[in-house]
Amino acid sequence: MIASGDGSIWVATTGDDLLLRIDPANASIVDSVPLGRSPSAMAVVGTTVWVASGDGTLDQIDATNTSGETLTLTRTIDLGHPIAGMAVADGRLLLTIQ
Repeated sequence: MIASGDGSIWVATTGDDLLLRIDPANASIVDSVPLGRSPSAMAVVGTTVWVASGDGTLDQIDATNTSGETLTLTRTIDLGHPIAGMAVADGRLLLTIQ
């Protein structure tokens, strides 16, 4: 899945379960961070990237790191159920849970 925000293109991959930061100016991968199993939804809220995974977790990644250092996962929230949908409204993340 793909999202844009904070000056980057974000791609969550399944199989290797990674979040990739892509520089839109030259289409190159500039950073990555491991995610939970089977990413299923993604949203960018300000400088935070949120990725829901099929294992019922929600990963929070701080997108302010643009200095070439490795991105880090800020936190993982175990919701106990898979996320069915994700949206952003008025700068807030909205979720529906199965």
